[in-house]
Amino acid sequence: MFDNASILVTGGTGSVGNAFVPMTLAKDSPKKIIVTSRDEMKQWEMAKRFQGESRLRFFIGDVRDRYRLRSLTRIDIEPVANWSGSRPSARLCLCAAQMPSTDLNGCSPSSGSALACAH
Repeated sequence: MFDNASILVTGGTGSVGNAFVPMTLAKDSPKKIIVTSRDEMKQWEMAKRFQGESRLRFFIGDVRDRYRLRSLTRIDIEPVANWSGSRPSARLCLCAAQMPSTDLNGCSPSSGSALACAH
């Protein structure tokens, strides 16, 4: 499904990204997977787990930063996997104040960047 694809994974160090990345590396042959997240520590930990995996690249970035996403989608990315803000519904109750900003509005820049990348 993702053979020879260059995949951008937003929120890639979260729970869904941590499941998606190893599964994709094991089941498919992507050209590269670019993992973005706001958390440098989680990126460092994930990079250690996949040390020596040349198809994996890490970038600090916030899904709400339209310019950062556009710069990353300019490097021949297809598809974009937007896992940013994905969390179990029980966590939504604890993060209710931030939920609209990240979970709802946060998708807008990544969707726009994905559409711009397609044209």
